[in-house]
Amino acid sequence: MVEISKERQVFSSDDLDENNKGKFEIGDASFTIDVDLNQAESSAWAQKNTGTATVNNDGTVTQSYNVRVEAQNGTVTLGEATETLGTALEQMSNIKVGGTSYSTWEEAQAALNGMKLDSTSEDTKSVEITYDVTISAENAKEAFKNGNTSIFNNQFNIEYETNKDNPKDTGASTSGISISRPSVSKNGAWNTDASGNKDTVTWTITVTLGDLAKFTLILMQILLKFQMR
Repeated sequence: MVEISKERQVFSSDDLDENNKGKFEIGDASFTIDVDLNQAESSAWAQKNTGTATVNNDGTVTQSYNVRVEAQNGTVTLGEATETLGTALEQMSNIKVGGTSYSTWEEAQAALNGMKLDSTSEDTKSVEITYDVTISAENAKEAFKNGNTSIFNNQFNIEYETNKDNPKDTGASTSGISISRPSVSKNGAWNTDASGNKDTVTWTITVTLGDLAKFTLILMQILLKFQMR
């Protein structure tokens, strides 16, 4: 049953003709409207992706993120967006909503609040949010030591109203950081003697620095500057 307020008139399928049209009255005036009792309820989803990690000259790391919010089955109206940063993430910067820059997250929230997305239109079915956060040099060391732990988690969630005015939210979409840790691999190969029999083993140990190589280069630059003074 569909309720149409003004004077709380109520429609049911019995009130509609074969074309799904119904009439309601306000005072002396009457109106004929189209009613879709089988309309699918719209929804929205959010997907957060971790971008590149840039090592800065002072040893801090700038980590980028990308969030896509998209409507499904019609129109949704976005509400409050929430970003929950892990304790090692700070200083949101370079914030953009749909390509427009904002100085603070609060300004970006205001831009999202009330925005309408429509799955039937390629131009308005989704919106992209991008931003950077800073990781201190000390916390970057933690990333190399223990990996992508919960202190680097970053959660995004946004509330919205469906095409049936029901309040919902996308649920939390979580991502971490993209710093690669050092790794070690070991491989062995048999050597044979003159008769072709296995004789000795040659072991090869490979150390891959990952993003630690960037920090090593910066440390060398700092030491070089210090020696030149």
